[in-house]
Amino acid sequence: MLWCWAETMLGPVNSTKVAEVRIGMLKVQLYGVMLATITVLLCMAIAVIRGYKTSQDSRWDYLIALALAAPFLVVHEPLHGLAAVLYGRVRWRDLRFGVSWRAGGATCHIKVPITVKAARITGIAPLILSAPITLVILLMYPSRVTAMLAAFTLVVCTGDMLMLHRLQPYDAHLLFVDHPSECGFDIYQPERAGPAAPDSHPGKGTD
Repeated sequence: MLWCWAETMLGPVNSTKVAEVRIGMLKVQLYGVMLATITVLLCMAIAVIRGYKTSQDSRWDYLIALALAAPFLVVHEPLHGLAAVLYGRVRWRDLRFGVSWRAGGATCHIKVPITVKAARITGIAPLILSAPITLVILLMYPSRVTAMLAAFTLVVCTGDMLMLHRLQPYDAHLLFVDHPSECGFDIYQPERAGPAAPDSHPGKGTD
């Protein structure tokens, strides 16, 4: 446990810090609102094209959509964890699940370094596993409920998509260190692992 804490706070041994990246929660929330607006309109348009009529609406639609979305919300962070175990080669005990208001809600914190490549796969896992399911449901059963459900599974991945965007400049072999309490990460250059990404240099990046 102490070793994991040291790795997170001080960085991996035999490595050089390349960058510190933090994503402000205000930015996450603003992007979430914009993405929610776009995805709801898009999903409702798909439902209409597939034969949905407003006469089918019910006053219970929002509660039904929320109930259907709950399982996807519950498995969101465990999907991050599963991807970290499978692709990041970490152990389940190297993961910490919880709730952090500073990070914007439920979290899956990886207590040990993983490669940037593994971090990308870990970050996108919930999106590529849950979004196709709800989009297929929307296409098969077009309604206001399924449109809201499909939009929800995309919106809850807002923070993940911002993280993936901020990871884009860094080479796959670099080390990703998840920040224990904030929405962000540090990037390290391991020794004898080749040159760092051209766009990366020691410093801080904060949105």
